[in-house]
Amino acid sequence: MRFHSILPLFLLPTLPLRFTIAHPSPVKRLNPNNSANADSQVLNFLLTLEHLERAFYLAAPQKYSAQGFVTAGYTISDYGRFRQMGVHEASHVEFLESSLAAARMDRVQPCVYSFLDNDPKLFVAASLMLENVVASAYNAALAYIKDKAYLAATASIFGVESRHASFVSAVPLASNPWNTAYETPLSMNQILTLISPYTQQCPASNAALLPASLQAFPQLTIDTHPTPSQSINLTFAPPAKPLSEAESLFVAWISGMGVVVTQVEGEGQLTTQVPADMADRGAVYVLVVRGSKDMSNLRMDDASTEAGPAFVVFPFGGDA
Repeated sequence: MRFHSILPLFLLPTLPLRFTIAHPSPVKRLNPNNSANADSQVLNFLLTLEHLERAFYLAAPQKYSAQGFVTAGYTISDYGRFRQMGVHEASHVEFLESSLAAARMDRVQPCVYSFLDNDPKLFVAASLMLENVVASAYNAALAYIKDKAYLAATASIFGVESRHASFVSAVPLASNPWNTAYETPLSMNQILTLISPYTQQCPASNAALLPASLQAFPQLTIDTHPTPSQSINLTFAPPAKPLSEAESLFVAWISGMGVVVTQVEGEGQLTTQVPADMADRGAVYVLVVRGSKDMSNLRMDDASTEAGPAFVVFPFGGDA
């Protein structure tokens, strides 16, 4: 396997095979000649995420008491911090809605959600995933927002979402407060795939306010706690377009600004080997992609994706 960074200085050649990794573009089909429309679509997508987060945190006090958190091994302070995070998400919703309204732009409405947590531990795990995913969404969006006022405010929210993710990992989970030296930008379709299990139904009017190409990929299920250098099972729907004789499936482990690629193996029950490089990566996004068997044209873009991403965490201590 080979660890590939988007930055050439960080390229670590450990495989004899050479191939090109292109990082995904989150809003590549927006109309570049209409910056206001492009900004509207990006802000509405971020608003979609903030609606979900606000609903997630507002539902928590109705399901869990402070004592329930203590019984699960957390603290009263942890419980209070999550409630504060809910206030932040509500503020983000209000800001995005008011910004769109001030520009006389239509805005998406909340969806109907189904959160899968039924105990405080599952709630904390879901919070960790959501905060990492939303931070990645804001990180990617910064490159596509044209209005400087929106850009500054979006960067401000990005910082808060990153602090949320850091808190969840470092305090209640007592693990790494960051992942790598870089945040991981994700495409809109990748983000939609990660949040789709929580979304039951959205207003029909929302679709016209978002990029026309927005579509979730098939879900990818992998072992909950993968171990570096060990084999894991992969579960996903067969590719809609059958592979040619010259093609194969690969697993892309995306972390920060880099990608590690492993081979999909087996028949029936598919497997892959977790890269040893993942041992100190923190939050990692796992994709199944297709490409030529010799990896000469392997890409990480939406067109090559067959399933995922799945969200996994490789926690590490201060001596990593």
